[in-house]
Amino acid sequence: MKSDTDLELVFKNAAGKKVVLNVEEPKSTVTKAEIDAAMNVVVENNIFATTGGDIVRRRHRGSCGRPHAYNHHQHH
Repeated sequence: MKSDTDLELVFKNAAGKKVVLNVEEPKSTVTKAEIDAAMNVVVENNIFATTGGDIVRRRHRGSCGRPHAYNHHQHH
């Protein structure tokens, strides 16, 4: 169940479909740089399998209860 503090990491897979990883209750002090680094690790190390193939790039990061500074699109 989503809460106001959940962090959403949004990626695109090889089929061009959106893949959302939801992190429940991340630490309150997590920074944009830490989130970006974690997302890069997911993409670079092909950690998760999806029905549409490998995760190939980051789309954006966001959080239900955080300011919109955490919710912008990546331009790659």
